[in-house]
Amino acid sequence: MKTCPVCNSIFNPSRKDQVYCSKKCTYKQYNDKRPRKTMKRYGLANTARAIHIPEEQIEVIIGTLMGDACLIKQTNNFHRISLCHCEKQKSYLLLKKNTLSHIIHQANINEYKKNNLFQYHVHSISHKDLTNIYGLLYRKTKFISRRFLNILTPTSLLFWFGDDGSVIKASGNAIVFCTDAFSLSENKAIKRWLWQEYDIDSRIMEVKGTYGKDKIYYRLRLTKEPTRRFFSVISNSPFFLDVVNVLPWKFPSEYF
Repeated sequence: MKTCPVCNSIFNPSRKDQVYCSKKCTYKQYNDKRPRKTMKRYGLANTARAIHIPEEQIEVIIGTLMGDACLIKQTNNFHRISLCHCEKQKSYLLLKKNTLSHIIHQANINEYKKNNLFQYHVHSISHKDLTNIYGLLYRKTKFISRRFLNILTPTSLLFWFGDDGSVIKASGNAIVFCTDAFSLSENKAIKRWLWQEYDIDSRIMEVKGTYGKDKIYYRLRLTKEPTRRFFSVISNSPFFLDVVNVLPWKFPSEYF
């Protein structure tokens, strides 16, 4: 048995190095060591939580959630968004961080090394608007439904492309979306939605062995004319030139 140095309660530790009886006491002890910084951040976060996330930032969030971003539940039962990119896309991550200023308050990007490669990470404060998006997108894991697709905008498509789109030079600069995380039925839903909403045709490719030797994954491929149409749609986003500037290799000049 141990005595918690914060609340003086007696508790049975679950491991030998446990000092505090609960996460609440752990956070309190940690925050009390740096009260000025923490109280200021709490104040900013609470002010932001009381206001809806601006619509243009919601559009960015929805798009990047189609790609690499994820939502994580916090202790207050609201969700935060987590963004992670490789070194080549560090400027793109900075653009997202600055664009989502209502919910991303950390001053610097977190850097860590994985398999000898640097990765960069930022996360937001938790917010009820993010929890509402979680309800539309997640069924334990991400699940792409028509209801979710219907809230995508040109800005959302732009950031989805920034996250998961690739230009295939061997195919005449056509594009492929790495929708490996989505099932065949979800890929069919995206394909149908792109056609019905924007007259953009695509085909579903089978990819074998990306994450498992015998497992089949699916990707969406656009040929040259649908690619041109897609770029025409996303060029209507107010963030288009900003994304082009940080990801120039994804935007062949022949389309503009």
